Amino acid sequence: MRIFPSPTIVAALTTPSHGPPYSAEHDLGTRTLGLEEVVVTGTRGQELVSRVPIDMVVWTEQAMEVSGIKGMAQIGALTPGMDFGFSPIGSDFYTHLDIRGVTNRGGATVGVYMDDAPIPPARAAMYFLSFPMTFDFDRVEVLRGPQTVLLGDHAQSGAIRFVANQPSLTDTTGHVHGEWGTTEYGYPSYEAGGAVGGPIISDVVGFRVSGWFRHEGGYVDRTDPAGDILEANANGYTTKSVRAALTFVPTPDVQLTPSLFYQSIRISDQSTIDPTLSDPARGIFKGPANLPAPAEDNYYLASLKVAARLGVNELSAFASFFSQWGTVALNGLSTQGLNDYFGLEQRVYSGEVRLSSPDPQAWLDWVGGLFASHEHTHNPVWSAGGFYDDLVVDRNQIAGFGQLAFKVTIQLTASAGVRIGYSEHQDVSKVQPAFYAATSDTWAAPRFGLSWQLNGNNLIYLTAAKGYGSGGVYPLNPVAFPPDTLWSYEVGSKHQLLDHRLRVQAGLFHIRWHNPLITPDIDKLTQQEHDDLPGSVVSDGFDLATQALITDRTKAALEVAYTNAHVTQTVTVNQVLLIRSGAHLPVSPWNATASLEQEFPMRGNLRGSLRLEDAFRDSPGTTYINDASTGPSPYHVVSRTEPSVNILNIRVAATWPSLEVAASLRNALNSHPLLSGLANGVDNTDSTHVFTLVPRTLSVSASWWF
Repeated sequence: MRIFPSPTIVAALTTPSHGPPYSAEHDLGTRTLGLEEVVVTGTRGQELVSRVPIDMVVWTEQAMEVSGIKGMAQIGALTPGMDFGFSPIGSDFYTHLDIRGVTNRGGATVGVYMDDAPIPPARAAMYFLSFPMTFDFDRVEVLRGPQTVLLGDHAQSGAIRFVANQPSLTDTTGHVHGEWGTTEYGYPSYEAGGAVGGPIISDVVGFRVSGWFRHEGGYVDRTDPAGDILEANANGYTTKSVRAALTFVPTPDVQLTPSLFYQSIRISDQSTIDPTLSDPARGIFKGPANLPAPAEDNYYLASLKVAARLGVNELSAFASFFSQWGTVALNGLSTQGLNDYFGLEQRVYSGEVRLSSPDPQAWLDWVGGLFASHEHTHNPVWSAGGFYDDLVVDRNQIAGFGQLAFKVTIQLTASAGVRIGYSEHQDVSKVQPAFYAATSDTWAAPRFGLSWQLNGNNLIYLTAAKGYGSGGVYPLNPVAFPPDTLWSYEVGSKHQLLDHRLRVQAGLFHIRWHNPLITPDIDKLTQQEHDDLPGSVVSDGFDLATQALITDRTKAALEVAYTNAHVTQTVTVNQVLLIRSGAHLPVSPWNATASLEQEFPMRGNLRGSLRLEDAFRDSPGTTYINDASTGPSPYHVVSRTEPSVNILNIRVAATWPSLEVAASLRNALNSHPLLSGLANGVDNTDSTHVFTLVPRTLSVSASWWF
């Protein structure tokens, strides 16, 4: 058991400057295998995760280290109930993110945040590659279920918060990490990163800086149409990130934290392969293309956080500026066999002010605030075939929100909250035929909850919440899409049993949402860039997570999620069947992640450890996309069934005080299912462009904390 002092800075802060309990230990020699109790800020206050009435998964810095998590791709693969993937065109650039089967293509349904600052979708439903890489991040919080009231628009099915390590005013700490790996049939990978922080003026000014570089070796050969190799292992990529933060405490009741984060990703070529030319079992991965299809994504995120105690209230505020730019080549779409290109320039200003009560354990706990943002996005598209388009999007949003939690008894708490917002879009296509659309909407999203804290170890909660995502316009073939709303009903519980040696979390949910048909014109539907699922949809399911400390040196964990997302309304257009009632959505129904970790005491301060981790995702089977009975529409693309996926990872490590050396074997069974993205909520119109898991990769790493 570890006992930590209460944070000395106001609770309105996202992370205290003196270091929260979950990141206070950097000395590996003092760590023991156990079930760590984590403090989270997903509700914009500081609470133990076991007492937060939200279904959430928390990836701590240590958990991400032992699971080999570098970013969103690994988080999506190892978090049941969450789907992350990319459309197999354009260098893995068109990413999709879904939680609990909510796969509407109109707009993004999962909010993404770095600390308090929102990271906006790049366009419509897609974030591109703007997810932060996780080096020197304290934790990543995955919140399942609508988070619209406190986190805002486009968080109607959940939210993901990347929480960086913050400057300390008292202790100088740092972290240095290096890794080298080799992928079977491919080129090597390597990375290096470092972070350091501490007081400049004790208890007054502190800093934190970090930098990270990773090159991922490719394994897919770019070939000509006959299969002759033009470039071996062409699909490598390089990622760089830098972060700097400063904390200034001029008085005991005021804290300011400015920060700047930069990330750059360069992809050499796409990872798709042609199954008629490839033989993954023999290490042959071939993707025919006359030219490489590179992509790049860059962004800055600058923010300023302020926290202050104002009498009996607490004030917190942030302002952020997000600037993103990039290009992607769409190989093979041109009739001349040359590249088409899509560009992105995006600038987003956002700010929020909130006032809250200081004690979340008081009989009445409340929070209220205002949020505003302005977004300007420029999407140029040019083609070797002569096509050119240029869409400019301007979006403004303002919202007010509030939430109350009242203790009916010492154990029973009732809560209610609402977010009321106004958003407007102005969209202009500069190329003939000119397109102009102006849309606006005023909306309200309430949330109601009951939580029963039986004792310090058992919590039961009920939640009914509305999720909301405002409308917009697609960049290609411009069509305005309407707002997306849903209602989610959930019952959940969290338990700590057997003298805290067993932890159980369970949730049962029912989600109902409706996506209106954008256009009744079947020809315009088939020309759309996205497949916007029309009609009424229901998603039912559950998730169950357990962690057990079997012995003082043996820990096991199992998390299972089931999602049954299906259409409840038959839709026809001009007597053409588009969607059949009962058709399933393209999400994996069963997900499971299991792990077993064993520690071995060795000589002196040396300890050894072995970790086995297995992740399974079931096939979605027949969905509305591969339903052969539907007519010629964007929803019936090609008849196919996605295979299930199973990946086994093995890690061994030797640990001294402040130093760890590890060897990892990812995809140890060398599994190579041919995937089209269907199980990740993505559909691909070209069956010759599929992808598979990264082949078996052996890596060695060393980490030093000081």
